[in-house]
Amino acid sequence: MLEGFEKVIHMQYQLRDAELAHWLQEDLFSFSWWVGLSSLVLFYFWLKIVDRSRLAEIVMMGLFIGLSSTLLDVIGSSFVLWSYPDSVEPIFPPMFPANLVVLPTVYMFLYQIFYTWKPYLAASFVLSLFLSFVGEPLVVLLGSYVPLHWEYVYSVPWYLLLAIGGKAFTHKIFRYQTRS
Repeated sequence: MLEGFEKVIHMQYQLRDAELAHWLQEDLFSFSWWVGLSSLVLFYFWLKIVDRSRLAEIVMMGLFIGLSSTLLDVIGSSFVLWSYPDSVEPIFPPMFPANLVVLPTVYMFLYQIFYTWKPYLAASFVLSLFLSFVGEPLVVLLGSYVPLHWEYVYSVPWYLLLAIGGKAFTHKIFRYQTRS
């Protein structure tokens, strides 16, 4: 049994070396690399317009989205449903900028604007459609995302689930805080 484990560790070393070499030769300073890095501009814009009186609540929403989208991304990548040829940096999952900057920022903005459930759900559905049928194809066009066993339509319910789960989680946490 240990022999099989040692083989897996050896393969992990080979994969690490291959990914680092690919990143240094193909990704670093490429167009996709600059696009990923520029996602920080969106976060800067959000900082300028955030409702500071609700900052903790809105950031809680963003943390939920960031953690959840990263978890879903790792699961999908592990099952080879999609892959990422490019990465902003070689250590973390390739879609780190999208999972920890773009998606949380967009969902935090949505959460800030639409406080009640009905308009929030409608806006979340529109956002889910936009991310699935405009955002994902754009990232494919940029060469940063390759859906292997995944169709854009499959993403719609997941983006919607992120929105609903994020709002429900955030409301529950802040209601719990006000009861204390």
